[in-house]
Amino acid sequence: MNRAAFRKFDFFEFDVITQNLSSAIGGVPTCAVAESGLLIFGDELGNIIFADRELKVSERKHKIFNGEVLGLAYVLDAANQNRQYIVALGDDARPSYDATAAYNASPVSSTPIYIIKVFSITDFQHPIQVINATVGDTSITAFAVHSEGLEVAVGYSNGKVLVFSNVVSRDAQGRAQTPTVLLANHFAGVSNLFFCESNSKSTDVRRIKLFVVMDTKDSQNDATGQMNDLDQDDIEHAGIIVFDVSLSLIPNKSIYVISPRQGPKALDEQGASKFNVCFFKSSSELVVARNEALYTYTVDDKGGATAMFGDKMCLHCVGRYTLIVSMEDKGTANDTSLSASNKARRAMINIYDTKNRFICFSSKKQFPVNDKVAMVMSDAGVLYLLTGNGTLLRYKEKDAQSKLKVLLEQSEQPLYSLAITLAGEEQLEATEIMKLYKQYGDHLYSKHEFDAAITQYCHTIGYIPPSYVIIKFLDPYRITNLVTYLEKIKERGIAAANHITLLISCYAKLKEEEKISALIESVYEQTKQIFANLAAESTNAAGIATSNHHNHGHGSRALDIVNNYRAWALAGGAAAMGSMGLGGATSLMMAAGTGLKTNDPHFQHLQQQTQQQTHPHALFDPVQALQILQNAGYHDIATRVALRYGQHDAYLKIQLAKEPPKHDDVLGYLAYLAFIAPQDDMINLLLTFGPALLAAKPRAFTQLLICLCSNTLEVLLSFEQFQIATGGLAAGTTTSSSTTATKKANATLAIKPPGPHTSGQHLADMPSFPTLLRILQGALECKLMTPPEYFLSLPDLLPLFADRPDAMFSLLDGIANATKNRLLPLKLWNTLLELYMSQYHKLRSKAGRLPDAPSITALSGVTVEALETKIMLILDAPNVSYDAAHVLLLCHIFGFEKGARYLLEKQNYIELVLLQMMAGRRSQEMYKLLRKEGTKDPELFAQVLKFFVQQTMTTAASSSSSAHKRSQHDDARRHQTDGILSPIQVLSILSLNPDMPLHVVANYVQTTFSELSDSVLSIEMDVKEAKHKLDQVTHTSVAEIEMKKQQSALKKEQAASLRKQGNSNGRAFNPYEEDDDDDEDEDEEEKLRQLREEAERWQSIREQLIRSSKEHEAFYKELEQSSDGFSIVAGFFGRSLIFYDN
Repeated sequence: MNRAAFRKFDFFEFDVITQNLSSAIGGVPTCAVAESGLLIFGDELGNIIFADRELKVSERKHKIFNGEVLGLAYVLDAANQNRQYIVALGDDARPSYDATAAYNASPVSSTPIYIIKVFSITDFQHPIQVINATVGDTSITAFAVHSEGLEVAVGYSNGKVLVFSNVVSRDAQGRAQTPTVLLANHFAGVSNLFFCESNSKSTDVRRIKLFVVMDTKDSQNDATGQMNDLDQDDIEHAGIIVFDVSLSLIPNKSIYVISPRQGPKALDEQGASKFNVCFFKSSSELVVARNEALYTYTVDDKGGATAMFGDKMCLHCVGRYTLIVSMEDKGTANDTSLSASNKARRAMINIYDTKNRFICFSSKKQFPVNDKVAMVMSDAGVLYLLTGNGTLLRYKEKDAQSKLKVLLEQSEQPLYSLAITLAGEEQLEATEIMKLYKQYGDHLYSKHEFDAAITQYCHTIGYIPPSYVIIKFLDPYRITNLVTYLEKIKERGIAAANHITLLISCYAKLKEEEKISALIESVYEQTKQIFANLAAESTNAAGIATSNHHNHGHGSRALDIVNNYRAWALAGGAAAMGSMGLGGATSLMMAAGTGLKTNDPHFQHLQQQTQQQTHPHALFDPVQALQILQNAGYHDIATRVALRYGQHDAYLKIQLAKEPPKHDDVLGYLAYLAFIAPQDDMINLLLTFGPALLAAKPRAFTQLLICLCSNTLEVLLSFEQFQIATGGLAAGTTTSSSTTATKKANATLAIKPPGPHTSGQHLADMPSFPTLLRILQGALECKLMTPPEYFLSLPDLLPLFADRPDAMFSLLDGIANATKNRLLPLKLWNTLLELYMSQYHKLRSKAGRLPDAPSITALSGVTVEALETKIMLILDAPNVSYDAAHVLLLCHIFGFEKGARYLLEKQNYIELVLLQMMAGRRSQEMYKLLRKEGTKDPELFAQVLKFFVQQTMTTAASSSSSAHKRSQHDDARRHQTDGILSPIQVLSILSLNPDMPLHVVANYVQTTFSELSDSVLSIEMDVKEAKHKLDQVTHTSVAEIEMKKQQSALKKEQAASLRKQGNSNGRAFNPYEEDDDDDEDEDEEEKLRQLREEAERWQSIREQLIRSSKEHEAFYKELEQSSDGFSIVAGFFGRSLIFYDN
């Protein structure tokens, strides 16, 4: 035997169970079977004996035949595994004895009767089935049972083959079995039978084939075993034949009948002896051992062959291994004295893995010289071999870990390839196999075999963390190996964003532009597939949405949009994702598909769930990729990535970095982002790129901000007017308050959609911005989505215009005109008013009304009066919110007195207004202010009077002094007439000027005296009337009191007389009646006393007033002698004057 190509390992453990099996089981074994951990023997006396794997024999034997047992099979019911059966073939003929012999004479052999019996494993007294398999005097040479007991095949020495069906079936119990004759006779006897079943689509049909092997060792056949002249239909001369014994189920009877679909097929003209054939159930292959090789056969044809020379005594399959017992010469090479016929021969046992070409076990010490194999059986990796002298040998396969240890640790070089193959055949867990790949890769990496190592590491993808491998190949010299590994990760579909980024970086270092583009396209296609799935899922909802839009009068337009979005998502591949990014495109498509508005709570919930499942960064990290591409100089690919993944900042930077800069593309992109980008993102983009746009296209950029800050985004959807602008507010025009002018300015917005790229790959699948805006326009028209409801925060954008006040003025004025019905931020109005007042100051300076001061360039053609009107309209507008204190300060800085006065009045700062009028000596305005606010605050009159008095003190004596005095007299008269200030207050203020002559206030004093006299007369009349009433009341009350006293005295007298009468008559005296009378008298006296006191008080007041009225002469005398006449007059008029008339 040539075993040079086979490596040798020790995968089996050997032991001897017993050296005398007959003694161990109590009988001479004739057949055996190993199954489910049991050893079942049949002996020459017709008994069945059970034992375990350690040959512990059951105490009870089961007698089932009268003669020897020829064959055994263990059957497990597939439908019910609790049902286990034993199918036995034996001679059931009764032995006959010679009548002339002695008492204990031996039985005489008789003609055998071959019987097949089926027993339940729990009952060997009553067979389930008994079948007569006797065919004349022909002996049985082969026996086979289907694994489920559906069929039993029997082969005879004359080449006949019979098949019995439904052997193990309770429904067929007791029925006569009519066999099917597959082969009536043959020139050679049958040596082996094997059933082979293939899968069937129907459970009613069982596709079963039967291998029939003839014992052609004595016939004259071709030594090579080749079918030189044998036809497949030539069954009579074939050594190996395949019969179709398929079964069909009879309905309602649960019985199968043989219904072959093919005729018999001859595979080889040369057969084999009984022990030189085995069948592998796992591969459904028949293996035949001949001296020159091992041959394999399938049910269709002859397979391959494995060269293996030597005289083979036995062939048996153990799982996927092959046992071969061959004969070798025992003599040595130097021993030439013995002839070939006298050389002793010893059996050599080898267990092969023919597929992997190694020997699992090899030994020649177990067999005695010239011994042979009597019987072989196997069960779950355990091989039992019975020698001719009765020794039972056991070969037990080692577990998988022990085998791997042998391959990896006990070999000169670790055999990782073989270990991996073996682990797969042993069906170890995938994680265990991946560990072997990892160890193999580490082994190769340590030997600097990097290409082979990366191949092994690629097998571990999905089980070993990629970082473990990646970190080993970060060296620039190993970049090709790293690319191989990363490509495999991408191919397996488990690449994370960082893996894609690293792969792009490797491609960039290798200058593989085409691979970079292909990789990005592949990732993009996966992302588009997500959108395609969303579109497909929303198809039914899109039909509902169309119906809803028909009901709202938008039927045809809605249908166009729905069809557009379907084509957009499926054919073009999610076009909107080019600029929207995933979130924006998802929103629009879902809105079209579901018919919900984008601000609907149900839609927002659905959108949130979708974005969580389809976030693009799970497939790709565009930020890092863009950085790599830009550093490597692949600007066109970077542009494509930025557009497709919504990297707005990167896209705008690329456009501005070009020569010349693409300002129109940047403006168009910003206009488009207004519909999809969050407010904070838009502000950041405008702050970042605003300075460049403001320097290159100030008017267009300003008008874009007007649209964004005033939320007039619908202007951007007017594609007919979507052209290069002449720019914002034209020079020389005034700011108009009409919204029509604003719309015209916005309509000429300087925005131009990005054009096609002239270098690099043409972005054929990227839509133009007008196309995308038209989709948005249609969605808005059909109410599939609503425009953004936010307004950009203008205070955050004002820093852009720090050095461009002219552009700031245009911006704020445009926003103010476009948003007349909305409250704008306070800072906006403050800034706008400051710019207006600066213009006002500049114009007045030019007109010579004010000293010049630095400010922005004034609007040509605008008058001071127009600006005053504009500013006052803003200050007086009800929906304008500004900081009054700040604006008031601006009014003072820029000399806008009208606005300052308005703000002071509006804020109720009347004193400040009055001071401002005093500073300007505006008497008429002060009079108006006093008429309006004087009644609320009398102190204002006092301040005005003091102001005029102080003016007279600072004015020199001249011819006009009389005019000042008359004016002061008129003012004093006006103040007194209004009743706001008392005469004493007026005279006190006038006395502040000691140089003022008395005659200046003569008329005022005379008038005041007259009024006071009238007032005193009126008061005196009122007093007289009150006195008269009081006298009447007093006289009446005194009379009543006197009358009551008299009545009280009379009552007392009556009471006293009554008491006397009562005493004489015996009547009881009541003290309470007397007490009541006394109380009434006391009350009357108290009232009388109070009236007298009141009368005395009024009398004293009257006498005092009379005395005061007689002091006029003393007053005039004192006034003439005094140097300060005003103090004497003030003191006299502080008293009340009442004239007494006798």
